[in-house]
Parts: sequence; C-alpha cells; structure tokens
Amino acid sequence: MRSSIRQAWTSLDAEATGPRACEVEACGRPTRYGKAACSDHVDQLPYYAAVLQAARAYEAEVLWLAGACPLTTPPAQLVAGLVAADVRTVIRAHGCRTPARIAVELDLPIEAVLAVVVALQVLGEARLVRQRMVRGDRALSRSFVELVDDRESAARADAA
Repeated sequence: MRSSIRQAWTSLDAEATGPRACEVEACGRPTRYGKAACSDHVDQLPYYAAVLQAARAYEAEVLWLAGACPLTTPPAQLVAGLVAADVRTVIRAHGCRTPARIAVELDLPIEAVLAVVVALQVLGEARLVRQRMVRGDRALSRSFVELVDDRESAARADAA
C-alpha cells in the first residue's frame, strides 16, 4: 500500500516538474527531488550560504557571551541576540528552569546562559526563584529562572 502511494506521488512529481539538471555551469548532472544543484554543488546555493552565515553568527554570539564580552557591556545588548531569544523560548515552553538545565537543553556553555540570565534580571524581564529541598539528611537549595509576566513589568514601569 505504502509503496503504491509513494510511486503515485513520485510519478506526479516527475510529471509536474520533470527531471532537473544541476544549474552550476559545466555540471548538468541530474538532481534529486527537483533541487537546483546536485550533491557536489549544494554548497554553492544562496540558501546554503545564508544558513551557514547564520550558524556562524550564532556560534560567534555564544563564544562572545561565554567569555569574550566585557563586564561593562550593557544588559540590553546581551539580551538582543538569538541566544537570549532561545533562553526565553525554553523558559516560556517549559516554565521555571535552572540555568544549568537551560544550558543542557540548548547545548550552550553555562557561562553564556548565565550572562543572559543576569542581563534579563537587571532589565527586570526575569527573576531567580530559590527553592529549598530536603533529601534525607541533606538540605539542598536550587535557583530557577522565571520570566516576569508582562503585566508585572508594566505595573513596575508605571510605579516608577
């Protein structure tokens, strides 16, 4: 059943677009699934270059946050990037998280996450919530990052 559906889709796709050749000069090899370039020349596509540039910019931002940013960097600059957006997304999606857990979920250095969390705290966008737990004969304390509700931040701004 599945193979007949797959064959039907492939035949429809082939009829609609027809076989396509690599658009790189002097190549002309047939491509798969109607792509513009063959697998040898995919790195020459504009989309590939844009994705690679975005990945390099993200990596540079992570390295900068993890240790290269000076202590005098304004908090607004620290939370303006993609790393801060990812941290906010994780907290919104999963609720309170420890900075270490956020770092694991995003596969980031803890230093980068802590820089963003501290900047979010300074700007009033997040707060640390301490939770004390007792396990056996030990008392543990952990800090969780929580985003401040937009209504709370607006009330603070009105009060100030």
